[in-house]
Amino acid sequence: MLSFNDFKKKMMTKFSRVSGIIIEEMEEKSTMCIGEIQSRTPVKSGDLRRSMTHGKVEIVKFKTYKIRIGSALPYAQAVEEGHFQEVGRYVPAIGKKLVKSFVPGRHMIGDSIEIYQRELQKSIKDRIRDEVFK
Repeated sequence: MLSFNDFKKKMMTKFSRVSGIIIEEMEEKSTMCIGEIQSRTPVKSGDLRRSMTHGKVEIVKFKTYKIRIGSALPYAQAVEEGHFQEVGRYVPAIGKKLVKSFVPGRHMIGDSIEIYQRELQKSIKDRIRDEVFK
């Protein structure tokens, strides 16, 4: 029979392994998600596509794991969510007058994150089952 201290040590080892699995899977799936986002991102100059990135995994209060995914470019949010514009205004960059009052968002970040979030949950569950509780 295990002593309490041995049991505690064994559980801390398992917890540490679970945490490592979560971090590894989040980093891997975030990298894959960036590729998906880039493939869905509209291209004019390529700057927006190249600016897509992810940060490091953060652990908040020992129970919540977070990672930031997206772009720091100022217009990224407008492309993602859509934006209003002034009809009739001439835009030299495109050489035309604006025709539509609202340009719908492309949702390339949100849609890609949704896909990879489901994959992430499954891969974490499978690895914990196979590597920690076998």
